Amino acid sequence: MYQEEQLISIQRYATKHKLSAFNVIKQINTGKLKTIKKDDEEFIIDETILLPMPVQTISPMRRKEFAIDNQNDMITLLQACEYGTLSLVDNKGTPYGVPLNFAWWEEGIVFHGAIEGKKIEILAQNPKASFNVVKSYAFIPSHFSGTTSACPATQFFASVSLGGNVKEIKNADEKALALNALMEKLQPEKKYETITANNPIYTKMLEKTAVFKLTPTWHSMKLKLGQQLPKERQNMLIQQLRERGFPLDILTANLMEEDK
Repeated sequence: MYQEEQLISIQRYATKHKLSAFNVIKQINTGKLKTIKKDDEEFIIDETILLPMPVQTISPMRRKEFAIDNQNDMITLLQACEYGTLSLVDNKGTPYGVPLNFAWWEEGIVFHGAIEGKKIEILAQNPKASFNVVKSYAFIPSHFSGTTSACPATQFFASVSLGGNVKEIKNADEKALALNALMEKLQPEKKYETITANNPIYTKMLEKTAVFKLTPTWHSMKLKLGQQLPKERQNMLIQQLRERGFPLDILTANLMEEDK
């Protein structure tokens, strides 16, 4: 028997793996993806192993209707976003933020960089950090609300914020594993040699590359898809998005319908 978390809709599977719905349906028809019927709906069986975060959510989000507590959803979003922003503070209290590629690996965020630079200097002073990712969905213009006021305009999105301590991974084998997690995320077609510490084409690269891991002690996720609105207003927005018809509009409308 599959757990509830392993069942995922066609649209959500397509979003997670950056595929078109047509491509996913094709994989189902050719038997590459397994499905199951539940309540007369077809769900893909997603057998990806997602490790739970060993952390506690920070103080409750002010707008509780936007808060998401499902850890699998958080990890799925982290896997779907190509980059995030690492926020640091030096020993003088000066903040510093840097966007970077990352991967979720062994219950933490891993990223790499040069062995010298401002990021390295600040982490040596203060290993505490926060990390944020955002996935944008459709922008909702004010005229969708039937008004000439600019105020109703809003952005639909999903975001994850987390924080903890950053440590440098110095063991060559562990560095290779962390970098492979990053490569598997960014190069799913796998047209490269697996990174290993004893592969001569990677020896110098591993020596000259710093690899870090942020192990979270707190996290939160926010999803804003109009779920706080009355059903009638949600249906109207879905119709307006489909009429506008941009690819992101269609994706947003589909997600809104799934969340209803």
